[in-house]
Amino acid sequence: MTAPNLQNSYYIFLLTMKESKTNILSLLLLLVFLCFWICVFILSLSPNRLKKKFTNHLPKSATILSKPWHLFSPPPTYNLRLYLITRSIHNPTESDTTELLENLSFKKRRAAPFNQPENLVDNIVNNNVSALLFTIWTKKRMSSPEFPDSLDSLSIANAIQKVEYTNNYIICLASIKNYGMSILKKRKMNLSNKELKWVIKEKVICPFGKMDNIHPLLPEKTVFETIYQSVNP
Repeated sequence: MTAPNLQNSYYIFLLTMKESKTNILSLLLLLVFLCFWICVFILSLSPNRLKKKFTNHLPKSATILSKPWHLFSPPPTYNLRLYLITRSIHNPTESDTTELLENLSFKKRRAAPFNQPENLVDNIVNNNVSALLFTIWTKKRMSSPEFPDSLDSLSIANAIQKVEYTNNYIICLASIKNYGMSILKKRKMNLSNKELKWVIKEKVICPFGKMDNIHPLLPEKTVFETIYQSVNP
């Protein structure tokens, strides 16, 4: 074989090797991509045997992959409701209840599409409500593995007592109170000789199969409440 033929064969060999490496690299990238999405899919499922076995074998995967992904997560089963209760100090039977979250959502829809201020307030208030509950009940689960299905005032008070001096609790509750007080001022409510109480409830979402029911009975579960506190206008 002549020298030019040998040189051509060498070039062909190099091109073949380069193409093979490219194909192998492409295949590896495809496998990594598929493995990543399979892991995300498994961690996004509701609790089951497959998810339990997967997290037991790869415990770090739950913190790396599961948090930001909710594409395959089941829909929520409840909405949060924030109630601000005002009552007379001298006559406790005289009370007034204002629900803040649902009313805020209504204002945001009514002002659409030019609802940036309402959308900003909605995000701030809802994020603080969610962060407040997360702070309280994460501590509860850490101290007691058996989280009760139904809560009473005593169990809520005990859970709050464990976190009431933490920065997260203080900041979130202060933000919620500031928003509530701004609503009362807009309503021009007389706060002299009044005391306030804050209550957060989980309101069950009507199942899809019962959406045709105009007035479904949707239970609410109290997950946070404060004691009554006097107001100095």
